[in-house]
Amino acid sequence: MESLKTCRDSALKANDAHLNEIKQIEEELNNLQEERVEFEKNIEQEYLSQGISLELRESQMREYQKLKEVVAQRNTQFQDQLDSLLREQKLDQDRLDNETRKRNDANLKIKQKEFELEEQKLKLNKLIEYINNTEAQISQQKQLEVQMNEEIEKAKVLCVDYENEYAKIVNEIGDAKIDKSESARNQKKSETIEQLKKKFPGVHGRLIDHCEPVHRKYQLAITKVMGRSMDAIVVDCEKTARECIQFMKEQRIQSETFYPLDFIDAPTLDERLREIRDPKHTKMLFDVIKFNPPQIKKALLFAVGNCLVCETDEDARNLAFGSSKRHKVVSLDGTLFQKSGLISGGSFELRQKAKRWDEKQMESLRKRKDHLTEQLKEQIKIKRKEPELSDLRANLKGLEYRLKYSKQNQDKAERDQILKLENELEQTKKENLGHDPKIKEITDRIQERSVKIKNIKLDRNKIEDEVFSDFCREIGVDNIRVYEERELAGQQETVKERMAFKEKETRLKTQLEFEKSRDTLKSYNKWEKDLKENEKELTNLRKEEDVLKESIFEIESQIESKKIQIEELRTEATNFETDINELKKKLFANNKEVNDFRKKINSIEAKLMDKKLERHAILKNSKLDLIDLPMIIGSMDDINEEELASQPPALQNMNTTSESFKAPSTLNTVSTQDQTVIFEKEAQIKIDYKQLDTEFLNIESEDDIERTEVRISSRVSELREILQNFQIPNHRVDEKLDTVTEMWESTTAEFDKARLQAKKARSSFMKIKQERYDRFMKCFDHINSRIDEIYKSLCMNQGAQASLVLENVEEPYSEGIIYNCVAPGKRFRQMDNLSGGEKTVAALALLFAVRSFNPSPFFVLDEVDAALDNTNIGKVANYIKDQSRKGLQCIVISLKEEFFQHSDALIGVYPVADECIVSKILSLDLTDISEE
Repeated sequence: MESLKTCRDSALKANDAHLNEIKQIEEELNNLQEERVEFEKNIEQEYLSQGISLELRESQMREYQKLKEVVAQRNTQFQDQLDSLLREQKLDQDRLDNETRKRNDANLKIKQKEFELEEQKLKLNKLIEYINNTEAQISQQKQLEVQMNEEIEKAKVLCVDYENEYAKIVNEIGDAKIDKSESARNQKKSETIEQLKKKFPGVHGRLIDHCEPVHRKYQLAITKVMGRSMDAIVVDCEKTARECIQFMKEQRIQSETFYPLDFIDAPTLDERLREIRDPKHTKMLFDVIKFNPPQIKKALLFAVGNCLVCETDEDARNLAFGSSKRHKVVSLDGTLFQKSGLISGGSFELRQKAKRWDEKQMESLRKRKDHLTEQLKEQIKIKRKEPELSDLRANLKGLEYRLKYSKQNQDKAERDQILKLENELEQTKKENLGHDPKIKEITDRIQERSVKIKNIKLDRNKIEDEVFSDFCREIGVDNIRVYEERELAGQQETVKERMAFKEKETRLKTQLEFEKSRDTLKSYNKWEKDLKENEKELTNLRKEEDVLKESIFEIESQIESKKIQIEELRTEATNFETDINELKKKLFANNKEVNDFRKKINSIEAKLMDKKLERHAILKNSKLDLIDLPMIIGSMDDINEEELASQPPALQNMNTTSESFKAPSTLNTVSTQDQTVIFEKEAQIKIDYKQLDTEFLNIESEDDIERTEVRISSRVSELREILQNFQIPNHRVDEKLDTVTEMWESTTAEFDKARLQAKKARSSFMKIKQERYDRFMKCFDHINSRIDEIYKSLCMNQGAQASLVLENVEEPYSEGIIYNCVAPGKRFRQMDNLSGGEKTVAALALLFAVRSFNPSPFFVLDEVDAALDNTNIGKVANYIKDQSRKGLQCIVISLKEEFFQHSDALIGVYPVADECIVSKILSLDLTDISEE
């Protein structure tokens, strides 16, 4: 409404202004007419004041014209000479102006050339500065390239060395076949030693931690002789030992054995035993043990004494009991012959205990393995800098290209542009020197001719004075030229004034007619009408607004109530989420407990299975040795003689780190289902232990059990030796030997067959792997060699660069390939940072490079020119056209006219409306149409 009122008021003001302007024009027209009348009166009065009437003035003019014709007839000769001289004077003046202009143009050209020369010299200085900076940058990049290349090559060599050493350590760890984690008991013992070492400086540690066999073959022998002394704690003095014992009592730590170096009574090393040569390879056990620090020598000597070690049981027995003087001797398999005549053999438990030496060695191997892993990771990181090195080389190549072009531009600027400007400047200066003599010559001619013209004009004036002498006396002037200057000039001024009055009057009348033809009141009436209509509409809209406000108020009230409901729901959702999180935590804790219980159950089941296998081994050995066990339920026939697996497969998967059972490991010749049947049958057997002596029935502690086991084992060995001396034939031995031999031969054959198959499989695998690598590198090398050439052809610029870099050189097919492109005239950037058109050209270069390795019958390109401008479309189209002459068949789907004009044929698809829409095809052969 305000806008309409403003427009109405503006229309009213415009109408008033229009009326005022018409009135003003009419006033100006009246004033002009009055001024014209006044001007005519003034001219008439002026003539009257001079005593000249209008009629007299007209007769004088007629007389003047007649005399002028007479003068013209008499001055014909002078007038022709004057006209000729004036023409020549005009020509020379034109020549003078032309030469002056040429001289000014030459001076301006000289200044311009001097300015251009300075500009080119300044550009040349900047170019030289850029070349120097580029050379310094190239030098720096080359140094960095050499440094990175050396680091990468060194990393490759180190990687090979580390990998070989790593493989060697892994093989050693695999050959050791020991468990990867310590038992809980060993862990507690380790923690005890750490606590004692921190609290008491005189604690050296366990004896086993400070010594090791010189070779693995002595492990069983050393373990057998050292026995419990392996875990003995070596301390510097008795006081330290007592303080440690007191501390362990206070902390309720399990009891330990201490060897105070100032308290133990170690035997003197008998040097004569080192001279024993029969049997061969006999050594003192002390000599086959390495120890560190030297202070523990006394403790080690106390543990092993002057014991000797032999390779076989027979040699050990002969050395121990074969001479008048007995010796303490142990064989490599752990059979110990003591001076008292007691003989104790090796057992499965001894072998398990001997593995602790491997655990020591394995710990150092694991640390070395972890160290090698870290070193290998570091070297691999350095090795993976090869893409960076490739980028650096690509950047360096780009810098060298730019340096080459910059030097060419420098030579071109020095040789062509600057030299050309200097020659042009010198030539312009020489040309400018020839203008001044010409100007002086033309000026002299003009001056000479001016004198002649002046003389001719004087002669002509004499004739005019002679002819107009009476006329001049009559009108009262000195000569006719004064009359001409005064009268004719006055008349011309009067005519000009009259013409000015007439033009002004015509202009005002035209303007007055135009202003009167304009109807400015119509616009005011229109705006007034629109204003009234809008006022009515405004009244209706205000009524609607009131209704809408009431509706909005109701909706806002509903929105507020909904917001309150939403907040309440959000609060409830937050509470629910809190409850859910709490339940998730409880569920996680419960799952953790369940997993712990499952682990414990699996551990218990594994131990139970170990006990079952151990029981089965004892029963089976008893049956094989024809030992008739007293039984309450069952008989010896219920004992199965089949070989069982060390653990069922399920338990092996679940408990791979648990301690193995004490029965010897055997081949898995019985299925899991059969084992279950055997265990159930043997579980029904109940041994009658009442026939045992009272001393065996009352054994409770583990130490007593171990001592009793050792004593019984020794007794059994003695009895076996006695039985062997009796040489009682066992008829079942040959049968058992044949069975075992047959089983061993079949197993060996299967093992050789499996090893041969593994060797063939590995050979086939390596052959296929090498073939895969060769095929991949053949394709990659071809594409990498072609892609740069194709990219240059697509860009039509030799400054463009494209290259492919392998992320993994050793196994290129296992990782990616880096595609680098340098667009013409631009710096190196990653592929993600290129524009859409640059990416398209790069992708097409890669596509055509791949096609060059194994050409396909034809190509279909679907709107590949979407991101390209007309210039790049023309480049791509020209490349495809060039390749089509070499056998490439290409179908391009495009909407760009630039592609159309380079094609050999056009095929258009358009719809036709019928009962259903049908597509039809138009084709146009362009091969017969010339490119012109």
